[in-house]
Amino acid sequence: MINEKVKEAFWEVVEDCLVEFHGLKPEKAEQKSDRFRERIEECRPRGSGSDIFYHSEPFQVACDLMEADLDLAKYRSEYDRILVRHNW
Repeated sequence: MINEKVKEAFWEVVEDCLVEFHGLKPEKAEQKSDRFRERIEECRPRGSGSDIFYHSEPFQVACDLMEADLDLAKYRSEYDRILVRHNW
């Protein structure tokens, strides 16, 4: 089972991606990720594979939220800095 600290870091990475790669203001990025996280957590009851979502790439989750498929290779160095910042 993935602990809350790891989940928090995951969503912080998603939020940073929304800001840095999709141009959202931090407050809007937080709102967007919070709403999606709530939906994910509600749809996946604890103990029944709920943690599988957290094996997704946060960069791709941000792209999915924005309905904009960015090329990770183009943003790799910036994305790696975000991952390091959040110990991901």
